[in-house]
Amino acid sequence: MHLSSSAPGNAFGLIGVGIFALVWCSAQGARAGEPWRPAKGPLMTRWAGEVTGDRALGEYPRPQMLRKEWLNLNGLWDYAVTGKAAEQAPGSYEGQILVPFPIESALSGVMKPLKPDERLWYRRTFTVPKEWSGQRVLLHFGAVDWEAAVALNGKRLGGHRGGYDAFTFDITAALKKEGPQELVVSVLDPTDASWQLHGKQALKPAGQAYLPDVRGGPIEMRRARMPDHLLFSRSVFGHNMPFRKRRVRAWRPGTFGAESRKVI
Repeated sequence: MHLSSSAPGNAFGLIGVGIFALVWCSAQGARAGEPWRPAKGPLMTRWAGEVTGDRALGEYPRPQMLRKEWLNLNGLWDYAVTGKAAEQAPGSYEGQILVPFPIESALSGVMKPLKPDERLWYRRTFTVPKEWSGQRVLLHFGAVDWEAAVALNGKRLGGHRGGYDAFTFDITAALKKEGPQELVVSVLDPTDASWQLHGKQALKPAGQAYLPDVRGGPIEMRRARMPDHLLFSRSVFGHNMPFRKRRVRAWRPGTFGAESRKVI
């Protein structure tokens, strides 16, 4: 996830979220009050040691559209797991989780599964740069697997279903004038216990299936200004793509292809 700001009448932003399924084990993550550290997974690469609480996918999610003013909200968040029916954020949290790694992964620091009858809560605070005063602020999610509900400063922003596409909220009206802003995200993921797309993830993997992962995403804030000569249209797959007058055939991995207008 990330946050961005834009001038009134020119609101545009994006969030790139990438999380990959890793091995699950029953180890517990850092509890509240304890320093965060990665869980001990059965298969760790030499690069795993380079990941720290303040060093987790800090690059801009879409380098081709990099803005000078943005804030990456990846890093340590508070987390808690409650029953699926819980509608309010918990009064206390179990520990810290490293976003954007899924709760099942070793690098999240938690490394435990999320069951279909459970809800995962994320919480953190951030401060909007003073230079963004008078600008609209956008909160971008590259993907959340599978159902997400988002609240800022106790105000519900909205929700989203689908683990494969990005979504955005204009959070300007929910921001406090000053001080820390509290962001809370709750996530449900029934995996193969329901009808939604889940790829090869299975609660009881066998054959080609593998253990599920609850995907979240990098978070960032940025100030975005777009050149006047670029326009945007929405394709049948929901992707925003800049275009000129020329129509081309655009093929994307994992799709059947779509006819869209795109800058070449």
